[in-house]
Amino acid sequence: MISNPRIIRGRSGSDFHLGANNTPTSRVYNALNRLLTNDEVFAHNDLIIFAGDVTERLLSQPSQEAKITRNWIDETVLLTQKHDTTLLVLEGTPLHDWKQSEYFVESNQKFGNKADIHYVKDVRVEFIEKLGIWVLYVPDEAHDTCQMTEIAVREALHAAGIEKVDITVLHGQFRHQYPAHLQDAGLDFHSSDFYLNITRHFIFAGHVHTHSIYKRIVAHGSIERLHHSYEDPKGCVGFELNLDDPSKSKVWFIENHDAMIYKTFHVKGDNLQYEADRIRTYAVQQPIGSFLRVKAKADHPILAMVREFKKEMPMFHWTADKEKEKRKKEAEIVPTKIKRARISIRPDNIADLLKDKLDELPNHEKEAILSVLERCK
Repeated sequence: MISNPRIIRGRSGSDFHLGANNTPTSRVYNALNRLLTNDEVFAHNDLIIFAGDVTERLLSQPSQEAKITRNWIDETVLLTQKHDTTLLVLEGTPLHDWKQSEYFVESNQKFGNKADIHYVKDVRVEFIEKLGIWVLYVPDEAHDTCQMTEIAVREALHAAGIEKVDITVLHGQFRHQYPAHLQDAGLDFHSSDFYLNITRHFIFAGHVHTHSIYKRIVAHGSIERLHHSYEDPKGCVGFELNLDDPSKSKVWFIENHDAMIYKTFHVKGDNLQYEADRIRTYAVQQPIGSFLRVKAKADHPILAMVREFKKEMPMFHWTADKEKEKRKKEAEIVPTKIKRARISIRPDNIADLLKDKLDELPNHEKEAILSVLERCK
């Protein structure tokens, strides 16, 4: 597109989780096509960003979820090619993406490598000449800790000979995205100040499923609702980069108004008939296929009535949930899974993880093991 080379227009999203356990993959596919991957969006934007967690899990190839995902990737590649748009795809959480976004590269090869697609799975700084912008990519768990990832970012900037990038595409969590009682609970956070200092325009962040904008850190939130306790608005973001004056760059939320309904009925009153009627009245107003949860104290009779609701209204997904202790209940308001610093064992890092043990072996044994590990990559 690029009608004005000094203004870059785009859309960015993350956490699609194709193959999710509850929300059907076909529904996520439809949401993507409404908000991100259609002719109108690609025709009117220069840059499209997928900031990680394209998939929920390692997809079994004969499965319907895998077929829908591969079909969507093919369609997206053809859109990128048709409209001469630039597509950036970042690797997300290893246990979600499993490097399955490499399918974008394979699909592009299948169609003659005519699309401008950048799939990145490591910390990297790149200049996109067509757009005239520098981009920093930071995948999730790129290194064992956020501090080590920051060191890798500094090295990448130094190698590129620059101090700042125009945008950062990151999959991870920041302290401001969590409630106060969890901000000092030993979780591993990226430094908001660091990334703000090295980014001229916006940091587009995936991982936390709640949309927020903190200064210039833009968390998309997930494109769809995937579980209970995710009842806030879902969608993606649109943006406009003013390369001459970053203070005039803009970003805005684009809501998925047709997101799956996950509704929790909190029952505290003792009037069983009143509470049951309240639940019935609200439930019948929801779209077919909605996920409805009744939550109450363990001894409340309303929980036993969930069996009756299932018989009366089988068009919904019903669950009963016992209220937890207050201390545990507070932890539930975190908009994503609690993530402590952890180490994923993958083909590309297992040699480094085993280094100390390998160094204890005779050289010929060490070389034999390293040779096997190399063939497994």
